[in-house]
Amino acid sequence: MKIPIRTSILLIGINGILAFDFLIENGQTTFASNVEVKDFQFVTNFDITGTTLDKLVTTCTNILLKIQSIAAYKTNPLLYPWMARFITKGSEYALRISSVGKTIAKYLQNTAETPIFQSCIFNYTMVSENEVEELITYLTSEQEKIDITWSHADLQSDKSKLNIIHNALQNYKTELKNLDAKLGTLLSILDTFHSNIYPHSLYGIYHDTTCLGMMKNEELFIKSCKTFKTQLICEIEIWHPKTIQTLPVVISVPYFGYSLVGSNGEETFVKGTLSNFYQSLTCQSVPPLHKSYKTCQLNRLPLACDTSLAAKDYANIVHNCIFAKTAHAASSIRLADKSILVIDNQVKLTIQGTLGTEQVTTTTPYQLYNAEKVSLEVAGLTVQYAGIENLTTTKIRNTSIPVEVLHSFQQKLHFLQYASLLAPLSIFDYGILSFQGFIVIILAVTIGLKCRKRKRVRPIKQLKYPRRLVPLAPLQRTRLSPLLTNL
Repeated sequence: MKIPIRTSILLIGINGILAFDFLIENGQTTFASNVEVKDFQFVTNFDITGTTLDKLVTTCTNILLKIQSIAAYKTNPLLYPWMARFITKGSEYALRISSVGKTIAKYLQNTAETPIFQSCIFNYTMVSENEVEELITYLTSEQEKIDITWSHADLQSDKSKLNIIHNALQNYKTELKNLDAKLGTLLSILDTFHSNIYPHSLYGIYHDTTCLGMMKNEELFIKSCKTFKTQLICEIEIWHPKTIQTLPVVISVPYFGYSLVGSNGEETFVKGTLSNFYQSLTCQSVPPLHKSYKTCQLNRLPLACDTSLAAKDYANIVHNCIFAKTAHAASSIRLADKSILVIDNQVKLTIQGTLGTEQVTTTTPYQLYNAEKVSLEVAGLTVQYAGIENLTTTKIRNTSIPVEVLHSFQQKLHFLQYASLLAPLSIFDYGILSFQGFIVIILAVTIGLKCRKRKRVRPIKQLKYPRRLVPLAPLQRTRLSPLLTNL
């Protein structure tokens, strides 16, 4: 006789791995438990003047004119197409260097104000006035090696002369290309700083600064930037995680739509590496732009709840711990070990096994380990989870909470639902009730006075027929006892 899938899987679960309860393990989390904040000034220097840039353009123009004046090229330029390419490219670089350099100067203020420096400073210079002056001198010396009287025959008979021209043009192009790239990068950096964003390309460049030192996973935030005549000075704040902590994570398992929570509604907890006690975990990125790491707050659970969890005392867990409506009620969760925690009892779950496709019908919540693909369907949505590698058998973990404890827990949930209806009244509610009570008292007094007035005895003269005598009923005398008559 074939054993139903419910029974067979439950047997595998009992013989395979331990069960879970109100909490279930879900991998590890890493967070910064000690963050250091440092301040420093990032000083971007640019002292290249417009005069120097114009001098560079003039030098480049003269070099190109000299190349064009070489007798061999002037007589038959088609024999030297590489010279033409160098001349065209060199002209582009020279003009762009002048334009970008003057644009950079616009980011700086022509002011005599003296900057105020802090104790922790990092100076950054992409290219300086001296470098440009040295470049002008170098290019001039290179072109002086060229004789414009060299004919085509001279270049063909003496290859060293041809090499001199080629090397001069090659160095000319390379140096201008490098300078153009530096100024373009500097312009991008200045523009990024002015947008209050720290350039990503400058991360780590300050590590040799004594006041900062070596750091990892730091985040930098610009507090302010101010321009001077030859400098852009930005006040930078660094958030640096000094201590990174890794702890095992446990999450709440929902029962009847409710989960065990921390004092602030947390559904994620960590477990101490040297103890069985739990702490609720609240993680965030502080400041909000943090991406490299997260900071977390650890809060101890109430002592009675913590002790009950550590002792696996399920009855007292229900009594001492806080439970709340599950914040994110998912039908299933894929845990860190790639197993599946099935929560919703409406889920239709099928697995691929050795005998084909079979449906799992065990009681929720349960944790499923399966080597093959798992298909989960609920409310018209189908989710297919990949199987777990190197797993030979199907395993199911069922809750270890006894049925009577779950029944007690369900009664507590009913009480929580009714207790929410008995929440304390607001001041407005009390005001309305007081006003209604005051109205009721006034009505009661008014009705009472009217009833008393109607029952009051009126004089005879006020009767409707005052002249009519009202006969009195005869007195009914009682017969005296013989003892009294003999007195």
